[in-house]
Amino acid sequence: VVPFAPGGPTDAMARTLAAAIKPLLGQTMIVENKAGAGANIGAEFVARAEPDGYTLMFGTSAPLAINQYLYPKLNYEPVKSFAPIIQVGYLPNVLLVNPSVPVKNVQELIAYAKANKGKLSFASSGNGASSHLAGVMFNMKAGTDVLHVPYKGTGPALNDLMGGQVQMSFTDVLTALPLIQAGKLRPLGVTSRKRSP
Repeated sequence: VVPFAPGGPTDAMARTLAAAIKPLLGQTMIVENKAGAGANIGAEFVARAEPDGYTLMFGTSAPLAINQYLYPKLNYEPVKSFAPIIQVGYLPNVLLVNPSVPVKNVQELIAYAKANKGKLSFASSGNGASSHLAGVMFNMKAGTDVLHVPYKGTGPALNDLMGGQVQMSFTDVLTALPLIQAGKLRPLGVTSRKRSP
């Protein structure tokens, strides 16, 4: 179970992993997307499933760590409801803007956001996701008021970013790279201390 919409990094990694595991298990792994509520819908589904090893969640920081601090009530317990199996990867976020936004770096973005108060918005893959928290932290550190627009996953968020319905987003480098290379989105920086290879 991927607790986000199709087309995002969690979905892509889960499908890649499922395909790689198929020959080892001798059976197909089915990837099912159960998006919504900041990944809580999918997490709750897995937490309530029979604990027989046949229902797995491709977990992220949102349902496993962050959501317990953002939602007053969860219908699962992040630590007790799941048994970790493996860590698949680490993906820093990249700050992206739609090419129509007339900025080339983070400093220009901050100046533009302050000069156009209340006119910019940022897309996230959902409330509590790292893309949401990165945008909140950006606003706090930069002194800006870029409006948060949550989506049910990275795919829908990036579709609206490319379409110009929102002007910026923080998303993982895996998903962003093809869109950057195609010139559909402009990268301004990464959320890791070092430049992403």
